[in-house]
Amino acid sequence: MTTIAILQLVTIATLAAVIYLVQRNRFIVDIQRVADLLTAQLLADYGQDLWMLDERGISGYVRTKYMQMATEWGFPSAAVDRVTSLVGEAIKTAQGDSQPQTVGKGNPFYE
Repeated sequence: MTTIAILQLVTIATLAAVIYLVQRNRFIVDIQRVADLLTAQLLADYGQDLWMLDERGISGYVRTKYMQMATEWGFPSAAVDRVTSLVGEAIKTAQGDSQPQTVGKGNPFYE
């Protein structure tokens, strides 16, 4: 069998599996992609204030958003822990050396 024939068989088998799942009202969900989207949304919401986020805040935010998506789109609710851990790891990496923005010396409010 040539490489092209093998690729064609794999493609046909993949399509058959997807069609079977769709017919049964079951879908394949890329959990990593969902976690990436939630991370991007969290980063957009908090921007420069990442230093304020702690584990509980991140977990609550992600769990709430994911369960809303699970209810609305039928995502598997059992994946909430995995998505939460993926987003938590990504945010911790993004926080890195994030520091609070402090008032600079010489601000008239404090003089």
